[in-house]
Amino acid sequence: MRIALIISLLLLAGQVEAQTNSGSHLVADATLLAIAERAPELASRIEVSVVRQPRAEVLLADVALQVELPALPVIPRGRLQVKLSRNGESLGTAQVNVAHFDSVATATGAVESGADVTTADLRFVWMETTRFSGDPLTPSALRAFGDLDVIARRSLRADRALRTSDVGPRPAADTGDSVRMLYRRGAFVLDLSCRARDRGQIGDIIRLYADDSDTTYRARLTARGRAEWIETL
Repeated sequence: MRIALIISLLLLAGQVEAQTNSGSHLVADATLLAIAERAPELASRIEVSVVRQPRAEVLLADVALQVELPALPVIPRGRLQVKLSRNGESLGTAQVNVAHFDSVATATGAVESGADVTTADLRFVWMETTRFSGDPLTPSALRAFGDLDVIARRSLRADRALRTSDVGPRPAADTGDSVRMLYRRGAFVLDLSCRARDRGQIGDIIRLYADDSDTTYRARLTARGRAEWIETL
């Protein structure tokens, strides 16, 4: 008699667990669908798990479950509370966790600050980025640099996940660099030797300082180490 009771309790527990798992899958799938409708590009890069949900029997039915995401954040990340409904009838709320994943660059070896960074120096690893500090350096972020030479903006450790701020195009001028500035006022033209007070790319406007005249200028970078005068400060 006691053995039969124990078996019955185990079977009941198994049924409850199966129902709970089925309910969790329904909530997770419906949440993933709602996120994909809001941000289709994320669908393949997120995983949804259920932290808390209503009773499983409330969720199980032949009619599809609908999930309403909170208005903010626009891109759900981490834990959030969602509203559940079916055919317009509220079924309560659930707490879910939205984990983000992406292919992130890591350095294959130590790279000194200012050194060139090439594809040979990087290895991309699929990892969770839900709580990543800063913007991860993904393949698309690296491609955004185009054909520009890329350098390390700080020392990089081997196998460390990289942020977009860790690397960047080699500047046309960096702070302290020597820059030749073309000073033009009507027919009057001078080629002045200056030092950069700011870092900048071609097209950027930076400050230049001329030691000979103890004068600071604003100038537009036209090439590496070259600039055109805009105004005298």
